[in-house]
Amino acid sequence: MNQTALRQLTSCWSEVCSAAGWLVGPSPTAHRAWWAVLAGTAAPAAHARVHPGEPIPRVLSSLYKASLGFSQVLTAILLAEDGVADTPLVELGDGSMLAEVLERGRWLVGAEQVCAGPMPMIEALYAVLAGQTTPGSAPPALEALGAPEAYTDPWMAWVGIQIAFLGAVREAIGRGQAPDDAIDRHLRPSIPCLRSALAVPDRRAAHARRLFPTGRAPDVLEAFLEACEVPVAALLPLRDRLGAQALGC
Repeated sequence: MNQTALRQLTSCWSEVCSAAGWLVGPSPTAHRAWWAVLAGTAAPAAHARVHPGEPIPRVLSSLYKASLGFSQVLTAILLAEDGVADTPLVELGDGSMLAEVLERGRWLVGAEQVCAGPMPMIEALYAVLAGQTTPGSAPPALEALGAPEAYTDPWMAWVGIQIAFLGAVREAIGRGQAPDDAIDRHLRPSIPCLRSALAVPDRRAAHARRLFPTGRAPDVLEAFLEACEVPVAALLPLRDRLGAQALGC
């Protein structure tokens, strides 16, 4: 993380932690923590829709920066195996466990990995997301956006479809029905949590369900999974149509 971004984040740190605690709520499962950081990444765009032409408040910009790396890591953790989404985040381990995961997975280095702040701040935010701190409250700029479900649930469903699409492309490559570089050609690299999905070996389209509590995957994701065993050329319009449906476009 560059020094300018770190100074901005530090200046709003208590508000960022409070916002994260408010977003994760009283039942901080691994899925809910993922949902909370997706909300953090979606908040600036929600502000731009609600208040067109106005500058993004510093606290929302800082929340975005803090949430971005966690969205990447939590996506990979959820996709790794069945049942993680329903598990309380604290049961997966504490901040020191997270530090080991980040180091082992080389999440803190490289041009396409997490834009990392200081490890004490990462561990502190993890503790908030795991429900190990006093419940937070929404900063006024975040509260002014209305119910976070309105801008987070559509974004979450869209992400699920994109990850299922990448899994379907990988399966097509394995069947010899797509070129080896098909994933790179169709990846949206500007969405870090999609790039992190590739960290899970042998990921299939159906693994996108692992992002959600058991039996609660969004309907648009289930619609994609029911129809995704088609050539890659047919997957693209299916992804885009259901993705637009998820976002309400």
